[in-house]
Amino acid sequence: MKKFIYSLLVIIIAISLSGCALSKEDIAKIKQNCSSQGEDFIYHEGECLETKYIDGTKKGIINIIFHGGSNGAKDTLSMIQGFAADLAQKTGYKTYYYARPTYGKSSQNVWYKVKKNFQEIDEKYIQYNSRFVKKLLSKENATKANLIAFSAGTTVSANIATLTPNIVNKVILIGGQYDFYKQQVIAAEAYGGCADCKKNNLRKAIAGGFIPIKNVDMINKDLKFFIIAGDKDRLCPKSLSEEYVDELKEYKIKHKYLLYKQDGKFYNPEAGHKALFFEPNIWDATSKFINE
Repeated sequence: MKKFIYSLLVIIIAISLSGCALSKEDIAKIKQNCSSQGEDFIYHEGECLETKYIDGTKKGIINIIFHGGSNGAKDTLSMIQGFAADLAQKTGYKTYYYARPTYGKSSQNVWYKVKKNFQEIDEKYIQYNSRFVKKLLSKENATKANLIAFSAGTTVSANIATLTPNIVNKVILIGGQYDFYKQQVIAAEAYGGCADCKKNNLRKAIAGGFIPIKNVDMINKDLKFFIIAGDKDRLCPKSLSEEYVDELKEYKIKHKYLLYKQDGKFYNPEAGHKALFFEPNIWDATSKFINE
């Protein structure tokens, strides 16, 4: 077993250094390793994705929750479990939540540069996640999914809705980024300046593969969006959400907007942002929107 794990690590390191595609032998070993980790892991195109769910009673539609950028925390999914359970109970739909490559306990065989090179907003990465949504739909014999997303997850889910609207029923975006570059600048300034984003030249880093989430002219007019922002969110402030809402209005996309009044004081930029995801009132509003 140790020998197998060692050989698998060697493969992953080699891939990370060379950036080359996985061979058939690599894929076979990754699949084998993934299946040995139990039912909480699903193999998908070179990656082993940590995937959990809460059962529901209704058929035909599933809920899928997209986490935010949790800095690679290994407890990514444990942070979502409460929301997922509440959502499944109140909507009746089976609710999936999974860790994208490099997050939680998911692998990073193919998408090992996600955070470094901003591949999370690359079209290929969006399509990769879209195909995973399709895989979950097929697994459940369902036709469409409700996409519920927080923070960085809104970029992925909203673009899935834009590029593959036929598999999406409703979209709920909580504390969204929308304009990725602008949000990165806002976040840097919230922490005392934009030296890092200037140094790394974010515009150059995301050029080429970046899909602006504002491609709302491509959105299916039958889709319904629910945009939720917090009045004390300093990382993804309400101004970003309101700009996106204006875009939805311009293209006559069905939508609702909620500016949530947050109680209490938040002593760092991240606190007010993260608090949105744990607000019972936001959980209730999300379920109500899905049930409408």
